[in-house]
Amino acid sequence: MTKTPTARDPAVVDRLSRRLRVQVAGKPQRGIAVPAPGFAAEALQELGRIQLRSDDVEQRTRVALALERGRVHLEGIRFSDLCRLTMATRLACDVLWVLLSARARGYSAFQRQLAEVPLDLAFPEGAAIRIKPISTASVAFHERRLGELVELEIRRRGYRPAESGDEEPFPLSVEIFENRLTVAASLAGEPLYRRGYRAELRATAPLREDIAAGVVERTMSFARVRRPDYFPRTVINPFAGSGTLALEAAAAVLDIPPCVFARRFACEQLSGAQGKGVRFARRRLLEDAAERLAPAASVHLIALDIDGDALSAFENSARLFSRALRDRIAPGVEVKVVTRAADCLRESWVAAGDSGGGDGDALILANPPYGRRLHCGSDLAELFQRVGRAAMLEVERWRGYRDGTIAGAILCPNESSWRAARGAFDASDMAITTSHFTHGGLDMRLLCFASARRQGHWPPPQVQEDTVGTERDSLGRLCS
Repeated sequence: MTKTPTARDPAVVDRLSRRLRVQVAGKPQRGIAVPAPGFAAEALQELGRIQLRSDDVEQRTRVALALERGRVHLEGIRFSDLCRLTMATRLACDVLWVLLSARARGYSAFQRQLAEVPLDLAFPEGAAIRIKPISTASVAFHERRLGELVELEIRRRGYRPAESGDEEPFPLSVEIFENRLTVAASLAGEPLYRRGYRAELRATAPLREDIAAGVVERTMSFARVRRPDYFPRTVINPFAGSGTLALEAAAAVLDIPPCVFARRFACEQLSGAQGKGVRFARRRLLEDAAERLAPAASVHLIALDIDGDALSAFENSARLFSRALRDRIAPGVEVKVVTRAADCLRESWVAAGDSGGGDGDALILANPPYGRRLHCGSDLAELFQRVGRAAMLEVERWRGYRDGTIAGAILCPNESSWRAARGAFDASDMAITTSHFTHGGLDMRLLCFASARRQGHWPPPQVQEDTVGTERDSLGRLCS
């Protein structure tokens, strides 16, 4: 009686290893990066910068990157570089490895193409697979039916659909768009915005890390249009909540890849030589980050919020963040953190972190409360008008005694709040711009501003202290 081959048979293992070398390692691949909503252009630029650091000199310019339907498509990329992008990007929530892309018009064609997907190259034997069906502009399939057909196919191949108790299932994206079938394996596993440095969540509607990174990238890029050497070493974060904006700003300033933090990636769980190559790529990313950092690189974070518990959560996350940098990149890297439980419409943001003189650029990132975070019935436009005025006062205070550029952003949840905040800058010499992104189902406005460089003096004039005290309106009074 002939013995039925199994995945443990040496002959089967050898054939799979040869296929991995030929079809994966030895052949250009296709990938799709899924950016944070509203930040596709920034993600395209970031991925291009990461690819230019590839170990393979020819690969640095050979890979084609293009935006299509809000996603970044990568053509002709090595599998190891695709995994490298997965572990280095701050602006994407997932990176997909395309296993198959083909026309599939009708039920029979779909089944034929689905049977051709090389699932064994992407997933270990018997793995739990979490199916993500997407059907767009297709009359033949709706998402529920699409998911059912894919589930039947993966069961036929010896895999199983993920269940609620599975800790790390492998995500599989199956998309039908205008009769084109695209099947892709996630190289991230868990969404990439789950960095691994959060100690706990305290905010009612926390800002996703990839969206926060997009806000930081767009704001700093705007400032560099006005002054190309803009490089903030001080980050001021009023209405900080659990500090996502501040920590993502620190990662951007220090150019830290997310793989420095304690999280796993699906691409690291591949078997054989492929998995070893991915783990080597992670080590190389950390070594490259250490080489780019100055021996005593530092960034100063100033965080204010009326919620002391949220600030405590931020301090815990900042400790995990700093420990990861010291342990895995460079012992001399320093993230200085100053927090103050304060009414951000009454107290000075800059004064909260003052420890003496000094020059340098600064970055203000304000995500004021709205919706459930506000917990009051006050007029949103009035609140954001006060926030805009407070931001202008802090800009003038900084420019009064520092030689440097100060830039910033205010996140506005609707048009009325945006108009109110923007009005505070009408009579100033600040450069301003507005863009849109999506967060929590809201069409958000990002109001970015940047100052010119100005010589100043230390300490600041007392009259500015008085102005700050008299012009501000209390968040508590607004909510009363």
